[in-house]
Amino acid sequence: MGKSRSGLRKYAWSAAFALGLGALLLAAGPSGSAYAAGDVTYQAENGVIGGTAAVTADSNASSGYKVGNLNDVGSYVQLNNVSVANGGTYTITIRYSNGYPDTRTKSLYVNGVDVATVSFPATGNWNIYSTVTASVSLNEGSNTIKIQRDSADSPASDIDSIFVPGATSAWTVVNNYGPYYYVNYYSPGGTIVYDGGATGYYNNDVQFSETTNDAIEFTLHGTGVRWIGAKNNNHGKANVYIDGVSQGQVDTYGPVWEKQLVLFEKRNLPEGVHTLKVAVSGTKNAASTGNAIDWDAFEAIQGGTKYEAESGTVGGGAVTASDTYASGGSKVGTLNSDGANVQFGSVSTPSGTGAGYYDVTIRYSNGYPDTRTKSLYVNGTKVMSVAFPATGNWNIYKEVKVAVHLNAGSNTIKIQKDSADAGGTDIDRIYVATTPRKTKVVTPTYATEDVVISDFDVTDYGADKTGAADATAAVQKALDDCFVMGGGTVWMPSGTYKISSTLKVYAFCSLRGDWRDPDSGTGSYGTVISANVSSDIGELIRLQGTNAGVVGLTFYYPNQNHSNPIVPINLGYVIRADQDAASIHNVTFLNAYKGILVSALHGFDTFDNIKGTALNVGLELRETAAVDSTQKITFSNAYWANAGSTYNAPVKSVIDAYTRANGTAFLFSDNDAVQHYKLKASDYKYGIRDVDGPRDGSWASNFALLDIQNTDYALKMESGFRKNAVLRSTLSGSVNSINFSRINTYAELFASNNTLTGTTTGTGLTVSSPTPAPPTSYTEGTPSKTTSTTLYDATKAPYYAPYVKASRGNLPTVDATSAIQAALNAAGTAGGGIVYLPPGWYKVSTHLTVPANVELRGASSTAIEARATGEGTALFAYEGENTTTPTTDTAFITLNGNKAGLRGLRVFYPNNPMNTSTNIKKFPYTVRINNADDVYVVNVEFENASYGLDIANGSDRHFVKRLFGFSAENFVRVGTSTEGWIEQMHDLNPTSMDGEAERYGIAGFFNNWAGTDNFSAIRDSYMWLHTQWIIVNGASNEHLLNIGGCGVKNGVVVNSGTVEIWNLVTDQLSRDDYAVVAASGSSVKVMNSAAVFGQNTTGAGILASYNPTRHLEGQP
Repeated sequence: MGKSRSGLRKYAWSAAFALGLGALLLAAGPSGSAYAAGDVTYQAENGVIGGTAAVTADSNASSGYKVGNLNDVGSYVQLNNVSVANGGTYTITIRYSNGYPDTRTKSLYVNGVDVATVSFPATGNWNIYSTVTASVSLNEGSNTIKIQRDSADSPASDIDSIFVPGATSAWTVVNNYGPYYYVNYYSPGGTIVYDGGATGYYNNDVQFSETTNDAIEFTLHGTGVRWIGAKNNNHGKANVYIDGVSQGQVDTYGPVWEKQLVLFEKRNLPEGVHTLKVAVSGTKNAASTGNAIDWDAFEAIQGGTKYEAESGTVGGGAVTASDTYASGGSKVGTLNSDGANVQFGSVSTPSGTGAGYYDVTIRYSNGYPDTRTKSLYVNGTKVMSVAFPATGNWNIYKEVKVAVHLNAGSNTIKIQKDSADAGGTDIDRIYVATTPRKTKVVTPTYATEDVVISDFDVTDYGADKTGAADATAAVQKALDDCFVMGGGTVWMPSGTYKISSTLKVYAFCSLRGDWRDPDSGTGSYGTVISANVSSDIGELIRLQGTNAGVVGLTFYYPNQNHSNPIVPINLGYVIRADQDAASIHNVTFLNAYKGILVSALHGFDTFDNIKGTALNVGLELRETAAVDSTQKITFSNAYWANAGSTYNAPVKSVIDAYTRANGTAFLFSDNDAVQHYKLKASDYKYGIRDVDGPRDGSWASNFALLDIQNTDYALKMESGFRKNAVLRSTLSGSVNSINFSRINTYAELFASNNTLTGTTTGTGLTVSSPTPAPPTSYTEGTPSKTTSTTLYDATKAPYYAPYVKASRGNLPTVDATSAIQAALNAAGTAGGGIVYLPPGWYKVSTHLTVPANVELRGASSTAIEARATGEGTALFAYEGENTTTPTTDTAFITLNGNKAGLRGLRVFYPNNPMNTSTNIKKFPYTVRINNADDVYVVNVEFENASYGLDIANGSDRHFVKRLFGFSAENFVRVGTSTEGWIEQMHDLNPTSMDGEAERYGIAGFFNNWAGTDNFSAIRDSYMWLHTQWIIVNGASNEHLLNIGGCGVKNGVVVNSGTVEIWNLVTDQLSRDDYAVVAASGSSVKVMNSAAVFGQNTTGAGILASYNPTRHLEGQP
């Protein structure tokens, strides 16, 4: 099979970024050998067309499309990458239609040579198909086959597909969105260009650049990888790397434009996670007119172990049948009679992984119109009934995923029709994951805000926690397995781990340890990363995917210079992130040279409770967009100085002497709407420095409760753009406490009620002390958590919640509601616990109720923002479509008792496309806190909700943190309560839905980056008329911190109650509406607010508003 439409994966990070990636394709080799021969059907519509040839839809074509209009001389369809394991003669079969009454001819080219004239007899109609055969000579490896109308041929004949028996199936595309790959892009100047109308490229789109060092990096789990692109007369040479090792240059020059070519291929990689990087070299062939490089698609040979059904043992009337659409050319069917079965023998767990729950994916077809069931046996024991939804035809295949317990070594898996099962369902193959899921609750040494769940324990991989042996490979293998599984938490128990090269943390994965706050307690720091590096390696940890995180780690560099005077060694950054929703929480740097770098045009990052000594720079944020949030970050040389002789601690004054002359605690550049709370630093040259960058400069940066001491410049903004604000802060600088420079006349910095030591300077700077003065502090809260640590995995016995792996176009069709609710009920009956949903997509047809002291937990232990990827845990919601009573209907998830909680998952509504203002459907609230105390919602996303979170009356001490997403009507509604907290909440209406059409494979969904401005269309005609972001009805002592919304009518609407807001940004607010509306009788204080387009505050309930800034439409 060639590149099927179902295998498509477009990448685009945001319309604002104007970036995308054409097609990202996965391929799977058959069981036993990555290069074994199989029968492959190549679809014509996935080929390259020329002349008047065109792709047209036809429901009778094998995959719904064909290539027609082969009328003019020179019109053609060419299939590239036709791979065979051995050179020789092959009889190919061409499926076609010919609606003319007579035979038509076309010329057949193989590898550019005209080898035959093929006759296509009449078929009776254009939607009636027949086949013809031709004998061709193919070379070992990749070939091209072209069908063309030459001058001696007759016009017409539509081509559906070409079947090649014995073709190499190593690159056969499987319908797999993830979790087996990921893409990063590198384009500091934003010069990688996305073209969504690139005819002839795969799916008619491509990315390209001619800027030196621009690159795209493809991470896969498998044994082979290809880069698909184009050659042309203005194309240059690319630098290619596998796992950081140069593979040389690839010259993409060609005298004519040729598309969908294999430009680079690498096989025989050891099974595991690998990275292919393709970069613009800036050099070219002498004949070329330019240096351009195209990225059209990637392909991979997927890793893991596959077992073909036809290689198993059949019994009870089951038979093996040929089917060219089956992965190995055959399948097992006729599972109609009781006892009919196929058994896969010698299903082996990988060496060293041992017993455990393994994800098993079953590929099947079901031509009946309804769902059919079969019984699944493991080692002779029935473990579950598996539902196989209809696929539409017997030669159309889908996959279901189950979790089964396998013993170490050899096992048997049998699929059988029992008396309670329905007949039908053909089995193609099973795929067994390379590692078991060993999810468990761990008890850390030091207190945490949540119950810690470990999906992968590095000590299970042999990581030495004494610091004696190098642990890099073991920790990376655990991270790789997390990547393959689709997300989760990699746990590093308390101890010291020697790490000697960069660790990569992938999408929806978190690397987590046991953390002692260095300002609390004594003794061991918990989990310590001992960075055994002696030079700049770039970064020690790279967050290489959206929603990747680092939590609870302490970092120490034993090779850092600690002499007097200190002349530090540049050992690179500790952590680097360059994708959306990076999370770094509870981290200590004992003696970093550079702490954290976040860059490359992305947002939704959260940084919380970071402390340490950084000799050169502590936190560096460059070109971030969309409401990053920093909270409680402290850089002080006391952390290293107080660490003791174990960590080569110098005297603090020695460290101070260096950082006072050379160091910057916080370095910012070109950041959009970043909200800062409690940043603290001392003894640096620059406390906070904001410098010019390649974009427009920083704007809507709100600073609250800073404490910057003993600096030359406490706050130095060198590229002020639009408005920024600082409030209730202590700023001490020997040169300037505040130094402000602006790049346009609209830029201003408002500094209110601060304690300033040192002069202030700058046009556009306003220093004031309005009265009454704002509060001196923000009242911090902490989430509650269940008191029970019992884990209920809803996918395991006895619940067996059905789910599918994240896979474009493979939406879950079997309802998981009853299984998940059964696990929730069991936990509730037992008095509490955690109901865990591993990474995957779950269909919930009605609703779920979470009892008291029970937490419903997904796989993410950090913030979720899913614009680019589909991994992690996602619930697909259906109930209440087009309801007329959405605000009173039962919510999708009800937190129905004290200390009930929700963490680490996202909710998606497959029937709510929201692509136009008339196609926004009303559903009930996604989550409701039902008159319950100490309830929490943390690390959750609502992708396309109508109504988000309803905190009903009487829900005291509720706690909401890192809730992301989109709501068309109302994101959060708060009723009467004694106290509550909403922090780091970002509702980027509606671009959180960017890429949903591609992520889930649903046509017609919001898809802002794909050539239509869905954002403006629904913002202007719907959201600006309807969307009330946060509504407060009677809450007392409601605390809001570091929150941001976008594209709404009003931001925070307080009808009654008492609210304090610290650091609010409302981007693209309705022009005539407000960031905050407070009715008479309410009491609202606003500390730092930024309103883009709209107004700031209104209403008799506004007691005070400090540093309100407006960013008007039409300003730069």
